Amino acid sequence: MLLYVAGGAVLGWRAAYEVLVGLTAPGQTRNAVYAYVLCLAGWMVVPAFIGGAAGYLLSQQIDARRRLTEAELLDDMSHPAPPAPASSGGLRIRSLVDLHAEGGDARRFVEAYVNSPHGGDHERAKEHWTATVQYVADRLDRLEGLTPGEAAMAAEWLARTVAFAEARLGKCFACDRGL
Repeated sequence: MLLYVAGGAVLGWRAAYEVLVGLTAPGQTRNAVYAYVLCLAGWMVVPAFIGGAAGYLLSQQIDARRRLTEAELLDDMSHPAPPAPASSGGLRIRSLVDLHAEGGDARRFVEAYVNSPHGGDHERAKEHWTATVQYVADRLDRLEGLTPGEAAMAAEWLARTVAFAEARLGKCFACDRGL
């Protein structure tokens, strides 16, 4: 800002602005040496300032999202895309044993869910998993209109997403609510 004000006094306001934003070449002004300094500032300081402001605003948005409660998270989430239902007609919510046997992300979820908030107590984790899925299924309006199998899969998917996020923080959705 100080460079621009000094540029206004040395080069003229319009010329200082045009050099700062790159519309006029510094050599085309009456004080080329100062104009080159102003031009360099335009190339370095202005993008840094804009990037800093954008970074600050982005970090504010991220911090605001981190403060969401579980209930707000459930309300804000868009309609989940449940996994494709199995071809067999008997759809059910998968148990922690089934998810562990599946491997990959499902196994990582089970291990985090059982070990972190439940201290390795498989029975308590199993009860809380069932209660969490049931809680989501009973309260999520987005499940209306789906077939029972689709609703079960969507409720399981959303419950797993919330439970995994909380397990990483050492918390349990069911424990916190006394379910």
